[in-house]
Amino acid sequence: MEFDTIPISELIQHHAHNEAAYLQNGRVLVTPVDKMELFSQPVRLNAITVLICLQGQIRCSINLQKYIIRENDLLLCFSSDIVQIHHAEEVDGYALLLSSDYLDELQIELKLRSDTYMSVRNNAVIQLPHNEIIELKPYFTLLQKYLRKNNPHVIKGLIQAISYTIISLRQEYGSETALENEAKEPRAQQIFDKFIYLLDIYHKKERCLKFYADKMALTPKYMSLMVRNFSGRNALEWLNEYVVLEAKLMLNYTNMTIQEISYRLNFPTQSSFGKYFKQQIGISPKQYRMNISKL
Repeated sequence: MEFDTIPISELIQHHAHNEAAYLQNGRVLVTPVDKMELFSQPVRLNAITVLICLQGQIRCSINLQKYIIRENDLLLCFSSDIVQIHHAEEVDGYALLLSSDYLDELQIELKLRSDTYMSVRNNAVIQLPHNEIIELKPYFTLLQKYLRKNNPHVIKGLIQAISYTIISLRQEYGSETALENEAKEPRAQQIFDKFIYLLDIYHKKERCLKFYADKMALTPKYMSLMVRNFSGRNALEWLNEYVVLEAKLMLNYTNMTIQEISYRLNFPTQSSFGKYFKQQIGISPKQYRMNISKL
């Protein structure tokens, strides 16, 4: 078994029968939350996803972390996150999916996106006051309307408005990070953004900080210092988190052997992968997989 990566275009085909609205180029989809069969098995979404729950309950996992999404909850997850829906009942809500390149074109202020990123890594779901959720709903219905009219200027404006509103709500109800980071230097913020971008692309193959520093024309020491100044964690800690999460996902959700996983993560031998994994979480990959089977 391998992870399926679902692009927005596939979701568009799946939801073509209902009230979904989308750009024909497959970069934007807004849809009522109803059919979720695609997510009964773990999948890697190739989209940034915003979901508001108006009623009902969804039990799900995002990157192995379990969540219960209830009425008045707001979910935000990023491209490449592993999502699985375990159970859903009487759900009413809306989901907005955006391709990463489309969001980049909107030129959302980088600092806000960085702060939101760190907040979401800790908790993808936050509960909002009922009035905030009710005030969010018209954004989705308006976006549906103008997607069907194929009006790119209005669509862009609405998505910018939704993006900044979601970021503001995350900061107000789900994160203290933005306040803590207000005084931090813009240079550290820019380096953190670039480092996370590179990690997302290369963490399965590259575990040397020099590789990432060279990509940014920096020394590893300076890069790591700037990453710590902005995020409170150094570059190696972020790198290890990405690699270990990928390893855990493969151990949890695939039938690949430990040898195959070590190869996928570019370790020279299974033994070196096992040593690395045990250093990070305290048990071997084999023991970790055995513990899963006992649950």
